[in-house]
Amino acid sequence: MVGFCARLLRFAAAARVRGDRAGYDFARGLLWECDARLRHFAAGGPLRLPIVDLADLVGNLALPVSAAALRTEDGGVSPLESLCLAALVRHRAPRRIFEIGTFKGRTTCLLARHAPPDAELLTLDLPPEAVPAMAVAPTDGDLRYIAKPRIGECFADDPARGRITQLLGDSRTFDFAPYRGTCDFVFVDGAHSYPFVAADTATAFELLRPGGVIVWHDYKPGCPGVVRALHAIADERALVALRGTSLAVHWPPVGDVRPS
Repeated sequence: MVGFCARLLRFAAAARVRGDRAGYDFARGLLWECDARLRHFAAGGPLRLPIVDLADLVGNLALPVSAAALRTEDGGVSPLESLCLAALVRHRAPRRIFEIGTFKGRTTCLLARHAPPDAELLTLDLPPEAVPAMAVAPTDGDLRYIAKPRIGECFADDPARGRITQLLGDSRTFDFAPYRGTCDFVFVDGAHSYPFVAADTATAFELLRPGGVIVWHDYKPGCPGVVRALHAIADERALVALRGTSLAVHWPPVGDVRPS
């Protein structure tokens, strides 16, 4: 990295001497972008949640998952993360799941398929037309995922559609009162800046009934808002990170699991 930056600086200096304005602007732009990215990554600090393997949480759980459920897309969970979410849901058998951040609904379907047949899944997402009225604006990185043609398009014709309730609104102002203390599993994957993640995290704990599980997506250096929000509560809550993924989990201690 140091060698690359040194080469860019030499290139920029040479371009300026010979009057190559395009070359100079190109090199300067790359340096600015590298600096911005490094500052962004450093903003969250080093990851410090304890790392565990999936088997540490669910044991030797057998898991049937279709190949289609493991499809990768920009803004969604990875194939390994899909497997982990499916396993966590199967292991806990939640009766009510709340998802903050629907996006296209691929993960919504995954959660619904691996929950018990009588489970209910509520999923909340921000409609693009609500953005101008928001007191706290999402970052440009989040706006690119908010601006989608259709929220939850993946579960429109899914067999689990009848058990999925689609909700729309800003998670920082949405009325969660009807759902407080009633959820067994909460998946947090909404906007990624600190104000939103902190608010969604507080909401997730309010939604939980005793023994419930929370999973966050994007606990990684590139998402400092998620990292900061989770580190802020790590001393008071039982949080772990799943090895090989960007998933963080609140997993209640043994003996604090909701009776079946």
